[in-house]
Amino acid sequence: MRINILFLILFFLFIPIILNAQSNIREKIKLAESYEKSGDFTNAARLYKELLDVNPKNDEIFQSVIRTYQSLNRFSELKDIIEKRLTVISDFTTNALYGEVLWQTGNHQEANRIWSETLKKFPPSFDLYIAVFQSQSKLRLIDKAIQTLLTGRKALNNPTVFSNELSQLYIATGNYQDGTEEILNFFNEHKHISFAQGRLFAFMNNPKAVEYIKNRLKREATNKSNDVFTQELYAYYLRAIGDLNESLNIIIKIDNLKRAEGREILYFADRSRQDDQLSIALEAYSKIIDQGRNNRYFTAALYGYAKTLERKIITETKITPEIVLSIIDRYSTIARDFKNLPEASNSLYQIAFLYHNYLNESEKAITVLNELINTYRNNNVTFAAMNLMGDIYLYLNKLEEAINSYQKVVSSHPKTSPTSQLEYAEYKTAEIIYYQGELDSALTLFKKIALNTGSDVSNDAIEKIVIIEKNKHLTAALKTFALAELKELQTNTKEAIDLYKQLAIEYKGEDLSELSFLRAGKILIKNKDFPNARQLLTQFIEIYPESIYGDLALLHLGNSYMEEGLKESAIQTFTTILSKYPRSIYLQEVRDKIRKLRDEKI
Repeated sequence: MRINILFLILFFLFIPIILNAQSNIREKIKLAESYEKSGDFTNAARLYKELLDVNPKNDEIFQSVIRTYQSLNRFSELKDIIEKRLTVISDFTTNALYGEVLWQTGNHQEANRIWSETLKKFPPSFDLYIAVFQSQSKLRLIDKAIQTLLTGRKALNNPTVFSNELSQLYIATGNYQDGTEEILNFFNEHKHISFAQGRLFAFMNNPKAVEYIKNRLKREATNKSNDVFTQELYAYYLRAIGDLNESLNIIIKIDNLKRAEGREILYFADRSRQDDQLSIALEAYSKIIDQGRNNRYFTAALYGYAKTLERKIITETKITPEIVLSIIDRYSTIARDFKNLPEASNSLYQIAFLYHNYLNESEKAITVLNELINTYRNNNVTFAAMNLMGDIYLYLNKLEEAINSYQKVVSSHPKTSPTSQLEYAEYKTAEIIYYQGELDSALTLFKKIALNTGSDVSNDAIEKIVIIEKNKHLTAALKTFALAELKELQTNTKEAIDLYKQLAIEYKGEDLSELSFLRAGKILIKNKDFPNARQLLTQFIEIYPESIYGDLALLHLGNSYMEEGLKESAIQTFTTILSKYPRSIYLQEVRDKIRKLRDEKI
C-alpha cells in the first residue's frame, strides 16, 4: 500500500515536468517552422537538428532536417546525420535518401552500391522502387531512375506498373517510342484522356515523333475499334497535328459508337469554326445536314454551316454573289422551316445583313428586317434588327427614318434585357443629330452616353465630345466636318475626301485641319489609292511636324507601304514611330507589324 502511494506521489510530481518538456518541443518546432517560412534556413536547420538529437525516431523532425540541410547544400553534415539515423531506423526510404546524399557529396560509387543493396535488402513493393526512383530522378539521373522502375516492374510481375513515372522520364530524354508505350499503358488502365493528351503533346516538337505516334495510335485504334476512349484519343491527336479530315472520320465513328445522333460531329464542327478551320467545319456540318430534317441537330448544323460560310467570305478575298446567295439560301431554310427555334430569328438577321453588306440590296434587307421585327417581338435579336434597319436608313441618307428606327429600340427596350442594343441606339441617335449640324444637342447626348464607361459606345461618344469641344469656335467648319463623316459612312468616298481636303487647306493651324488630313489619307488607303494617300500624309507631316497626331499619320503612311508590298519602306516608317514617339499608344501594333514584315519571306 505504501509503495502504491509512493508511486502516485512520484507520478504526479513528474507530470508537470513531462508536460513542460512537451510544451518546449512544440514551441521549438513552431519557431523552427517560422524561420523556415521566412527563408532563414540556417536557424531553422539548427533548431530542427537540436530537436532530432532529443527525438531521434521522430520522422517529421527528421524530414525537416533533411529539407533545410539540403536547402543549405550542407550535404556532408547531412550524410553524418543520416548515418546516425540508420543506426536507429533502417527503412528503405532512409536508405534511398542516404544514396542520394552520397551522390551529392561526390561518392558516386558508394551511392550506387547503397541503392542496389536497398533494392535487394527489402521485400519488393511499389513504395520501395518509388523511393529509389525519386532519389535518382531528383539528381537528374534519368537512366538510373528508368532502370530502377523497370527492375521494379519485373520484380512485381506487373507490366504496366510505373507507367506514369516512366512516361515522364522518357519525355525528359526525348524517347518518344518507349514514352508512347508507357503513356498508352497508363491510358489503357485508367482511361485518363487529358493525361494522355498532355503527355503526347510533349513529344510533338519532334517531326519523327509526330509520325511515329500517329501510326502507333492508328494501330491502337484499329485493334480497339469499339473502344470509345481510344478512338477519342486518336481523334484528338489527328486534330492536334492538323490531319483534320482523318480526325473527322474518327469523330463520325465515335458518334456512331456513342449513338450520339450527330452530337459529336456537331461539337467537332463548332470547334473547327471557332478555330477558323472553316473548310473542315463546313464538311462536318454537311455530314449532319445530309441526314435530313429528322436529325435532332439538323437546325444547329444548318445554322453553323451558314455562319461558317459567312466567316469564309469575310476571310477570303474572292467573294462572289453566288456564294453570298448560297449562304442566304441556308439561312432561309432555317427561318422558313424552324420558326419556333432561336436560330430562325438569328437567320433572318443574318439574311438582312448579307443583303445589305455584300449584295448592296438594302431594300431587300429592310423587307427581311420588317418580317423579323413583326414576327419576333422584344427579344435581343429584334432590337439588333431595329438598329440594323437604322444603320441601313442612315446609309441610304434617310435620316428621319433612321432616327425613328433607333428610337423604337429606346422606347421599347425592357430594363431587364442586356443594354448593348439600347446603348447603341442612343449613340446612333446622337450621331445623326450631330450629322444634321445640331452640335449643342448632340454634345449633350454624347456627354450622357460617355458617363457609362462600361458601355461599348462610350469611347466613340468621348471621341465626338473631343472633336466638338476642340473646334466649337469653328461652327461652320465643324458642320462641314460632320457632313464629311456622314459621307464617309455612306461610302460616298469622293465627296467625303473633297470635304476633308477643303477643311484641311482652309483651316490650317486648327485641330480640325489635322483631323481632316488624316481622315482623307485613311480613305485613300482603304481605296488603295496609295500614291495620293502618301502625298497627302507627307504634306500633313511637313505642315504639322509637332502634331499630336504625328504617330497616327506615320502609322497610316506605313500601312500604305505595307499594303502595297513595299516592305523596306514600311519597316523604316514604322521604326520612325518607335524612335520619335516612345509613348505612342500604337507602339505594340507597330512592333507587331515590324515583326511580321521581317518574318515574311522576301
